Amino acid sequence: MTHHGLRHSYAARTYQELIDSGMNPLSASLRVSQLLGHERPDVTKGYLASIPKDGADGK
Repeated sequence: MTHHGLRHSYAARTYQELIDSGMNPLSASLRVSQLLGHERPDVTKGYLASIPKDGADGK
């Protein structure tokens, strides 16, 4: 796996963990953005694009 692939996996996993713990999607996305060191939250959207809109568990 590449460095970039690891960042994508980390972003998706962290986002889903935050959502599962009760955080709303916007706050979770902003937190992942901070953790990845992105100054522009829109960059984080690319990292989270692979996550289904209704969550990984299909709910």
